[in-house]
Amino acid sequence: MKSLMSGLCMMVLAVGCASPGPDPEPRGHAGDGGASMEVSQQAASTQTEGVSPWGEQVRGLQLQANAPSEIEQGMYLTITGELRCERDKLDAGVSVLDTFLWERQFILDLTNFETRKPFEVHQEDPARGMPAMRIRDHTIALDGTPIRPQKLEFLLARFYEELSPGRYDCRVKFATPDVQVAARHWHGTVVSGPFTVEILPETPKTQTFLLPERLQLVRGPELYGGHLLVNYAEEDAEEVAVPVRNGHFIGTRCRRGSGEGLRGGAPTPNDVNGFDQLHQYDGGDLDRSYRITVFETCESTGHFWSPHGCGYKVLWEKTLELHMIEAEIAAIKAD
Repeated sequence: MKSLMSGLCMMVLAVGCASPGPDPEPRGHAGDGGASMEVSQQAASTQTEGVSPWGEQVRGLQLQANAPSEIEQGMYLTITGELRCERDKLDAGVSVLDTFLWERQFILDLTNFETRKPFEVHQEDPARGMPAMRIRDHTIALDGTPIRPQKLEFLLARFYEELSPGRYDCRVKFATPDVQVAARHWHGTVVSGPFTVEILPETPKTQTFLLPERLQLVRGPELYGGHLLVNYAEEDAEEVAVPVRNGHFIGTRCRRGSGEGLRGGAPTPNDVNGFDQLHQYDGGDLDRSYRITVFETCESTGHFWSPHGCGYKVLWEKTLELHMIEAEIAAIKAD
C-alpha cells in the first residue's frame, strides 16, 4: 500500500494583511492558493498619528513618514510613506522612479530610547519567495507630479522579544538596489525625519480551534479525485482555546514516520485535503500513527516556507492512531 502525505494547502491564519500599493502585480506572482485569511489580533492600539519632518533631500527626492504614536508589542506597524520630487535637483538624465518590488526598498529603523539598541525591520517579501518578472513598465515619472503615498506595513513580531515595551526613535528609509536598472532611473537612499513610537505591552488574548480527538478514513470529493483521506469530522473534534501572540501566523505540521506536511492555518473538520491521502491503496489493513502539531510563527507562508526560527511556538500537539481492517476500507471505497 502506498501513501502520499497531502500537500496541505497553503492557508494563512494571520494578524493582518498588507494592502497592495500602486504596483500590485508582483504580489500576484507569489500567490497562496487563493486561500482564506483570518485575523487573530484586535485593531492596533494607537493614539494620534504623528507626521515626521521631511528628511534630507537626496538627488532630488525627499521622504516623510506618518505613523501612529502607540502600538502593541508584535503588531504590524502601519506607516504612510510619502516621497516628493524636486525636479530641478535630479541628476542629469534621471526622469523616473523604479517601482518594481519596491516594497522591499522601504525599511523601518528603530532605536530604543533607553538602551540605544538599533533594529531594522523590513516589509514582507511581496513575491513571497517566488520568482517575479517585470510584466510592464514599473516606473513613476519624476516630473513634479505628486507621488501617491504608500501604505507600509512592518511586522514588529520579527523582533518580538527584543522590541520590548518602551519608546523608540524611528525613521523610514527608501533605498534602491545597488545595481541601477537604467540611467533614467533614480538611484540612492532617502531617509525620513525622526518620529517617536511607544510600544505597549501586549494585551493577552486567546483563540479557539476545533481540533481532532480521533481520525477517520473517508472518501474525498470526486472533484478532487475521490482519493481516500485521513480526516476528521466535527463529531471527532474538541474545542481548544490557546494563547496567541500579536503578529504571529498559525500553522499545522502533520508527521507520519519520516514524512511530514506543512500548511498555514489550524486544521479544520472535513478539509478537502485531509491529513493524508491514499492515492494507490492496494489492499491490506491500515495501521498508522500521526503526530499533529499546531504552532505559531512570525514567518508568513510562502514558497519554501520554513516556520522554525522566527518566534516558533507549539500551541497544541497530539498523536492520533488510525487502525482499520481491509474490509472496512473496501466498504469506504465502494461508498
